[in-house]
Amino acid sequence: MRISKRSPRRSDAFRSRFLEAGREAAPFRHARRVQEALAGEIVGAVIQVGLIVALVLFARSTVLLFARHGARLSPWYPRLCVALILVCGLIVARRFVGRIREIRALRAELAAANQKLRDLRDESPPRSDD
Repeated sequence: MRISKRSPRRSDAFRSRFLEAGREAAPFRHARRVQEALAGEIVGAVIQVGLIVALVLFARSTVLLFARHGARLSPWYPRLCVALILVCGLIVARRFVGRIREIRALRAELAAANQKLRDLRDESPPRSDD
């Protein structure tokens, strides 16, 4: 039996819990959930940028290491090492691009949720402060 991995944001149960139950508070809960997801995605993107920078620095130090100490080695060793680091960098960069797309989608979703909250606030009767 294989359990499918689905993110909470794309899960049908997660969405229905916030959008279907308790209709009067659903837009507010949805907006809060989107804000939290957006913050998490931004932190993840910053971490991935740090990983990309670390991989670039590691590739540079690997090239310098082979230049100084690998004179008698085959020229394929440094090429292979840099190619492996490049593949890792491309994998991380691909995930970073996906995360940026997710951030853009979350920003649009947050704007729609905030607009819905503004509409609800505008159509609700004013409260009396007795």
